[in-house]
Amino acid sequence: MFGEMKTFFDTYAEHRRNHRPSSYYSYLEKTSNFHGYDDLRWLQQGADTREKKEVLYGYLEKHELNDPQYKRFYSMYEELGEDLGYIKKEEYVSIPKSLILDYMKEMVEDDDSDWYRANFYKHSLNGKEGTSR
Repeated sequence: MFGEMKTFFDTYAEHRRNHRPSSYYSYLEKTSNFHGYDDLRWLQQGADTREKKEVLYGYLEKHELNDPQYKRFYSMYEELGEDLGYIKKEEYVSIPKSLILDYMKEMVEDDDSDWYRANFYKHSLNGKEGTSR
């Protein structure tokens, strides 16, 4: 019996730590006060519904914090926008330098252009200076 009660209260305490009351988000909608990053981040971490995320997203827009010059706020704005489907995340593919250099070398060899030879071969190619054809 005691173990079950402890589990119940532990679960309830964890829920209270991870989920924020809706009243906090209602306040954000109504206030013109500016709140710091840490407060907003705490609310973002507990935003377990779409409505709560939309309130935070709207708050950042209302206070014009959706500008890259405000790095941390902008990062939060992008995260919320991606979660809500308003912002599409761009995916990047990492390409090793060696593949890029090999591709450029093939371009030079295929093109037979003096410009490529003059500009490409004056830089180090796989550690060899001034390689020529």
